[in-house]
Amino acid sequence: MGVGKVEIQIGALVLEGVSRADGQRIGDAVKTELARLVRERGVGEVARARTHVTAMSASSFAVAPDAAPRTIGVSVARSLHSALKARVSAGRGPARNGSTSRR
Repeated sequence: MGVGKVEIQIGALVLEGVSRADGQRIGDAVKTELARLVRERGVGEVARARTHVTAMSASSFAVAPDAAPRTIGVSVARSLHSALKARVSAGRGPARNGSTSRR
C-alpha cells in the first residue's frame, strides 16, 4: 500500500557561522534534497502511521570550510533522512511530546 502524501515541516534549521543569504540557500537545498529522498526512498513506517516527529537532531557531519551552500544543504537533508529512517528501523518510532534526540 502506497503513501499518498508525506508532509515534512522544518520549524527551525540552526546554522552557525553562515551568512543570512547562504543560510537561505542551504535551507532551499535541504528542502529540495529531502523532497527527492522522500520521493525516491520513502520514510518508512512514520508516513504510514500518520504520526508526527516533534523534534529531531541530525547526526554530525563534516563539510569543507569553502563548501557551497547547496553542498551543505544536501548533507543536512541526507543526515535528517537517515536519522528519520534509522529511528523507525530501530523500533524507537517517532519522537513525541516535544522530546528530542541529540548527538
